[in-house]
Amino acid sequence: MTPETLGPAIARGGLVLIDFWARWCRPCHLFSPIFAASSDAHPEHVFATVDTDQQQGLARRFGVLSLPTLVVLHDGKIVYSRAGVPRLHELEAIIADLSVAVSPPTPAPLPPAPGR
Repeated sequence: MTPETLGPAIARGGLVLIDFWARWCRPCHLFSPIFAASSDAHPEHVFATVDTDQQQGLARRFGVLSLPTLVVLHDGKIVYSRAGVPRLHELEAIIADLSVAVSPPTPAPLPPAPGR
């Protein structure tokens, strides 16, 4: 992801999950296949990676201080940010919780029409 692709990713709607990483970061390499597996399981969301050595401005913009860092956006706002390597089931729980939290409320069913 670059600054130029961030806007269109946000405009697509849904969650935007960003993995901030670097080639020299061993834990980043542990997280990479977990992030990829989750991406495969959730095509409804945008998954992107940011090489912090190449995109230092984006890393600063999102306050990334440790690697790897997972940042999740909804409507361009940060709804989750944490450094470390979550396991796949932990990442899936994060996505499930955030999907529920940012989903529009389900409208209540309409009452039956009078006389029917």
